[in-house]
Amino acid sequence: MLRPWSLLLQIDRQAGLSVHLQIAQYIVDEIQRGRLTGGSALPGSREVARQLGVNRKTVILAFDELIAQGWLCTQGRRGTFVLPALIATERPLAKAKIIKEAEPELESHFIDFTDGVPDSRLIPFDVLGRAYRRALIATARANRLAYGDPRGELPLRQALSDMLSQERGLNAGVNQLCMVRGSQMGIYLAARVLLKPGDAVALDDLSYPPARAVF
Repeated sequence: MLRPWSLLLQIDRQAGLSVHLQIAQYIVDEIQRGRLTGGSALPGSREVARQLGVNRKTVILAFDELIAQGWLCTQGRRGTFVLPALIATERPLAKAKIIKEAEPELESHFIDFTDGVPDSRLIPFDVLGRAYRRALIATARANRLAYGDPRGELPLRQALSDMLSQERGLNAGVNQLCMVRGSQMGIYLAARVLLKPGDAVALDDLSYPPARAVF
């Protein structure tokens, strides 16, 4: 049988972690303790949903999260598998910790000071292109290309508020959110709010130069 194992996870509905992240964390724990090795096949999303008594969409969200973070991969119609390159460790993550991305092994003399560049392979260009086109046409026809709410469009802030509540467990209402154009703008606004004349900001030598420039 290709996928003989079952999930021994007890879903905690009262936990601060959403259900799909509890499933994702459990799978990471199983990989790290060696129960799931590189190339292991996972049960289908319908089977996992049946075992746990959750909606199949919740399981798909968990699988998508782990695929995006580099723990799992899909192989066409064959199903979902643990990434073959992963090596199990004996130290499992705590249940409430953020799932960390699997990092490739580096030579001992090599130090990678990455700026956190996103993986462009994960960008759904076709979907984004169609969405931008529809949005531009709709706003132009409605004569809504002038300045709007400086905090950002209300539907966008509402969608972000829902995402933060459902997936990150944060209680952030639309009036508590302000959209920015990038990390530097966000750092600048936070600094203007939090810092007073005479305050100091401490940064590591190996820090983010644009953030240093903002401060």
